[in-house]
Amino acid sequence: MCEWKAARELREHGIRAYVPPDHTAKRKSPIARGYVFANHKPAFAKHVRGKIGPVKPADLARLYRERKRRAEEEPNPYSVGQQVYRGEVPAKVISISGRMCVVQTTLIGQDITQALHYSQLRPG
Repeated sequence: MCEWKAARELREHGIRAYVPPDHTAKRKSPIARGYVFANHKPAFAKHVRGKIGPVKPADLARLYRERKRRAEEEPNPYSVGQQVYRGEVPAKVISISGRMCVVQTTLIGQDITQALHYSQLRPG
């Protein structure tokens, strides 16, 4: 059960090594624990025992969870110069960058500039 040491040893020799993540071991996957997937085996490897055979990249990819796709972003509903409210405080949008709005408010006689996510604002 030295798969992480074997993977480190392979990588030190310049060989790509893939170790199945821990969640596959919890599902009792038959090829999960104790295996390291690589293209080659160094001659005098301490932690790599032997070569079993080829594995298709598609089969190896099934061991890893798919990344969740980010939902399509809603366009920023505000425009430069628009009057908005942050809570009960009136503000004015100065600039927009992606989902962030730079707003300017006047509190206690001072102009304050803040970068806020557009979801923290409401139209005014």
